[in-house]
Amino acid sequence: MRKALGLPNGFEVGVTGRFKHSECSRTLKSMGIEEVIRIRDIEYDENLVLKQVNNLKRITKSSEDILKWKLEGEVPGSLFYDAILKRQRLASVDIFRSDFWQIVREGLVLAAKADRLIGMRDFKLVVVSHPVNFEYGLIAWFALTRGIKVIVPFGLFGVLRMVHMQHPEDLTDFYDRPKRRDIECLPVDTADKMRRAGVQYLKGRLDGRADDLASVYAFNKNSQRIDRASLCLKFGWDPVKPIVGFYASNWYDWPHQLGMTQFRDFLDWTEKTFDVASQTSEFNWLFKPHPCEEWFGGVSLKEIMRELPNSSHIGLADKNWNNAAVMECIDAMVTYHGTAGIEFASLGKPVLLPDRGKYHDCGFAKVANNRQHYLELLSTTWWSDYGRREAQKNAELFAGWWFCAPSWQGKFLLGDDSRQEELYSDILSLLVDNPEGMDKESESLKSWYLSGHMYSHTFKMMHAKSFQLTNV
Repeated sequence: MRKALGLPNGFEVGVTGRFKHSECSRTLKSMGIEEVIRIRDIEYDENLVLKQVNNLKRITKSSEDILKWKLEGEVPGSLFYDAILKRQRLASVDIFRSDFWQIVREGLVLAAKADRLIGMRDFKLVVVSHPVNFEYGLIAWFALTRGIKVIVPFGLFGVLRMVHMQHPEDLTDFYDRPKRRDIECLPVDTADKMRRAGVQYLKGRLDGRADDLASVYAFNKNSQRIDRASLCLKFGWDPVKPIVGFYASNWYDWPHQLGMTQFRDFLDWTEKTFDVASQTSEFNWLFKPHPCEEWFGGVSLKEIMRELPNSSHIGLADKNWNNAAVMECIDAMVTYHGTAGIEFASLGKPVLLPDRGKYHDCGFAKVANNRQHYLELLSTTWWSDYGRREAQKNAELFAGWWFCAPSWQGKFLLGDDSRQEELYSDILSLLVDNPEGMDKESESLKSWYLSGHMYSHTFKMMHAKSFQLTNV
């Protein structure tokens, strides 16, 4: 990215957060970035922070109130909500827990520091490792509100997915993915090639050959098979009734990262869905935990449902069940923005979304207009007007565009972030063995940035002539 944009020809300042300051500083300096600022060393006004804490204490009576907070710099309350939730590792923020106000104070301190940091230099560009949490999201927020462009060097499914943000609202639109307008402008022959690549990729994914964390657990580690007859026998269900699958999200995995507005958080969505399901016995309901629930840790869906009333037509999926088998059993799916929605729609089956997300506008899921509309749809056969074949083709096209890569990508593929420090051992060979892929990536990034398009991977895919699989 630095090569593509010519950044070393300007003046660069490195910034380090709470973790691995010495290692990060050495890395930055080895790249020629001599000035390094440590967040903890930036001064701030303690009295102003305490004043804000006291003001918030007066108006905060429930976790919902956090989303209404009016903070200095117009920082959205949702950014604070998600950061607190991540620290508490709960299903919903607990404002009465002993650590709550200490976390709030830390967030306000980091907001003050981020604001001062952005004002310390005449920055023209900010590159920040994450668009969420106090340390990173706040720096991006204060840059964007000052009209400074922000790049998030993201990566997923084996390839780079950099995001070019120019407005504050872009912070909740950071997932590099094709939007409806991109799809509508795609030439027919390119779309056909992309769709065929998507079909091939999805087959490998459902067969358990993809290496991203969610896929490994959903289709590989969780290997126990189940069929519809066995499922209905287990719960005592009438097999003639439709089975609706509810696919839970990880509770504290940044619920507002994509602009959630219809529910307080994933727990609120789960509980309200369960309320409707318990009163809708015309269907059987299978509530399924997130495949990485145990890996993430914290509260489980089983624990949540233990506190809810029993209903004979509602069952909890075993966490060890293979998701490909589960999807064969159910007739319709409800998800917020999980990859399961893409996979399920590609099987010609209907998907319902309560809100905006990664693919709500891409033609393969039914999207509720608002919270009330979503809750009303749940008790109806909302899938009766679902165009299955068209939705299936749209899901396959989206899968090709989102999961796959241009053929020139070759072996210049990245490992999954869940491998953490193991990834370092692959870096040297990745760079040395793939000079052509490196050069092509750099050329593509330059063209992308100059184009003004928000997403680097979406941009390079729309200009590719042929496609290959990535992390399968």
